[in-house]
Amino acid sequence: IINILLDKKIKHPKIHACVSLIHDCLLQFSDKNSYVQNCCSQLLERYWLEKLENRENLAINVPSYLIVRSICPIGKVTDVARLNAIKDMLELINFQCSTAKSLLQLLCNAASNKLFYKSKDGVEFLSYVLTIDKDVMLLIDQAMKFVIPVQLGLSRCSEEPWK
Repeated sequence: IINILLDKKIKHPKIHACVSLIHDCLLQFSDKNSYVQNCCSQLLERYWLEKLENRENLAINVPSYLIVRSICPIGKVTDVARLNAIKDMLELINFQCSTAKSLLQLLCNAASNKLFYKSKDGVEFLSYVLTIDKDVMLLIDQAMKFVIPVQLGLSRCSEEPWK
């Protein structure tokens, strides 16, 4: 119903309340409901990309969901592309806050995942993440220093490429 209202550019006063509720529930779905969870995420992504009212309230769960989806064993390049499309959401997150710690860990996991290095969107996303916050940059840099030599076939023990 919300997608139909958005398609028709109908501004209903309850749309944002519904979207906020969907955002709050996004990470609570079980694996059995992954199709529903993905549809909810796509709706939230659309809401963000169309720059609709109060979209800044959607900033934490959508990137978290898309990172988890991307780094899972069956993650796809399209998941990384979706994440890259909404990367500017990350600017709204206070990474010093305790509620962002799990997202920060997920970002480190993304920086250690080869799928992000195999796609243009993944490289663009990781490059963007490095510009968000100095502390985030340092953590992501550490994760990258571990995985890039392995991807290039260099020894992990060799520090020379990083000097």
